[in-house]
Amino acid sequence: MLGLVLFLPATTASAAGHPAAAPVASSAPSSQMSLAQAPAGLREAVEATLGADPAQIQQAELTALGGASLDEFGYTVALSGTTAVVGAPHGNSGTGAAYVFVGSGSSWSQQAELTAASGGAVGDEFGYSVAISGTTVVVGADEGNSGTGAAYVFVSSGTTWSQQAELTASGGMAGDHFGRSVAISGTTVVVGAPFSSLETGAVYIFVGSGSSWSPQQELTGGASGDYFGDAVALSGTTLVVTAPESNSKTGAAYVFVGSGSSWSPQGELTASDGASGDEFGYSVAISGTTVVVGAPYRSSDTGGAAYVFVGSGSSWPQEAELTASGGASGNEFGYSVTISGTIAVVGAPQSSDTGAAYLFVGLGSSWSQEAELTASDGAGGDDFGYSVAVSGTTTLMGADGKDASAGAAYVFGPPSYLSPTASGGYTLDAFGGLHPFGDSPPVTATGYWPDWDIARALAINPCDSTGQVSGWVLDGFGGLHPFAAPGTPMPPDPATTGYWPGWDIANDFVAFCITVGGVQHAAGCVLDGFGGLHPWADSSAVIGDVTCDGTGYWPGWDIATKIAVIPGTDQGYVMDGFGGLHPFNGAPVENPSGYWPGWEIATDLVATADGGYTLDGFGGIHPFGSAPAIAPTGYWPGWDIARGIDVAWAGGGVYTIDGFGGVHPAGGAPFLSVSGYWPGWAVVRDFITAP
Repeated sequence: MLGLVLFLPATTASAAGHPAAAPVASSAPSSQMSLAQAPAGLREAVEATLGADPAQIQQAELTALGGASLDEFGYTVALSGTTAVVGAPHGNSGTGAAYVFVGSGSSWSQQAELTAASGGAVGDEFGYSVAISGTTVVVGADEGNSGTGAAYVFVSSGTTWSQQAELTASGGMAGDHFGRSVAISGTTVVVGAPFSSLETGAVYIFVGSGSSWSPQQELTGGASGDYFGDAVALSGTTLVVTAPESNSKTGAAYVFVGSGSSWSPQGELTASDGASGDEFGYSVAISGTTVVVGAPYRSSDTGGAAYVFVGSGSSWPQEAELTASGGASGNEFGYSVTISGTIAVVGAPQSSDTGAAYLFVGLGSSWSQEAELTASDGAGGDDFGYSVAVSGTTTLMGADGKDASAGAAYVFGPPSYLSPTASGGYTLDAFGGLHPFGDSPPVTATGYWPDWDIARALAINPCDSTGQVSGWVLDGFGGLHPFAAPGTPMPPDPATTGYWPGWDIANDFVAFCITVGGVQHAAGCVLDGFGGLHPWADSSAVIGDVTCDGTGYWPGWDIATKIAVIPGTDQGYVMDGFGGLHPFNGAPVENPSGYWPGWEIATDLVATADGGYTLDGFGGIHPFGSAPAIAPTGYWPGWDIARGIDVAWAGGGVYTIDGFGGVHPAGGAPFLSVSGYWPGWAVVRDFITAP
């Protein structure tokens, strides 16, 4: 007998009685809770015990094996998932080097030292700039070739990193400093040469195909002395290039968009209160349609500023100006910036002479300082925050002046008590019925089809900051149908680009938040059985701002099973039926520990900040990335009955669900009671953990 749950009969069915498209979606809320989002009582208790800034804690201090004074390890940093890259432009006896570290939990170890295959030369400054995307790293050596400069592409195979290409500018000249800045997204690399053409500056775009990298386009600046290309940032097909010396060092940044093999200008970014000498554009970062630009020499009592811009179509309005709470003149706040999703970090290497970095969290169009980060062993002249990087909820700060400029880098992450604290969720039956478990309340659903096995997946609204439950159910044709707890506003019917009436081909979907014109929107990707990804959004006006770039597509072969998003990002993985993981939107490449070619036994996956887990049909749980191993409590060898996996929002661990509705805790997750359980009837299609 079905458990008690409140349903609203479907009123959006088509004339033929098929589920109508209610295009909207969302993934299970597995992102870390910020301290600002925590209940007041928890927030006060945490602050009383550990101080006012516990949003991040120091996990590790990184140094180079064999490092020496004056190496300036930490001059630049980059981070992707659990892989960190740290530049030391004066290391390796003055030639320069970059170092790769990998994290496992709170432990980080050096995996490789990268140097130019040619051996380089003293003074090349290899490591002056670094960037990473998945398993590809780019390192700039702006003084190489007598100051003409070069950039080097490295790729990894397992734990081995090898140089794949050396990039140079066509027509480059001594003194151009090609490689002063680098950026990468997927197979596109951008290299800045800000001293080109009498310091007018230029930027060069390269594209990779297999192991070959070829030039695509050169972008040039406006006037001599602008230093166009001094900093660059890239996300998908959106490129931001700065010119911090333009307009009497007021500074500016320029947005370009790529279409095919062509890149065209879309907008110029300037500070609303900019002034001569600010050097707006000294640093820049981008995530999706959100850009952060640093102006470390802005004349103010806070010692610099950073500015947030959000793209809406071809418009890029300023959303916020960030300053440090308690900052002081000369701190150089904005010397470095980074952003991932709604988390931005701004470096101030001269703060208190030791240096600091400041973490901000965006909610809608509002950005608030969440933490001031400093090194546990900081000392004068360390320059902590000289470089910064963030991926998910992990942050990385360089301190190139530490220990007589030998340098160091510091990894910070959220403490365990800031993990989600809810303890419940929902089971989706084949007919669209939603059944709460744990402490979750019943919900009102708009998609329910008795005796018609058409419901495929469900997700929670990722942009709902009220703490209430709402979301969507996906039918097999691609329609998305809202649901909400009593007293909670029903989410809108969204716009979708994937809907196939009468064709049961939609298998799963994810959701993430995007900000367009200062307004947060729920958006995401619907997965069809062939691996196609189809954008959706809660408004047709913003669906063009949604990116769903996949790497796995098999026309005519219904093998794409599930999709999951990395918390706090728009990146994630498509899983095929054999357990293979295929990144989308630039997620790092992961090698799953559970992979069975030719055996369609993989049933679900969940992504976390440090990797994730796949689930086989027998209940086996298989980690990827640096996620720790977890022993299942529900395991049935030879019986393909396990259907779903999701993170536990109370005490860590995960939950799995069998086809009958049984929910099984693992990895320390607490036991939860269920309201939907049908022994002998494999009617479960999906489940999520939820507040």
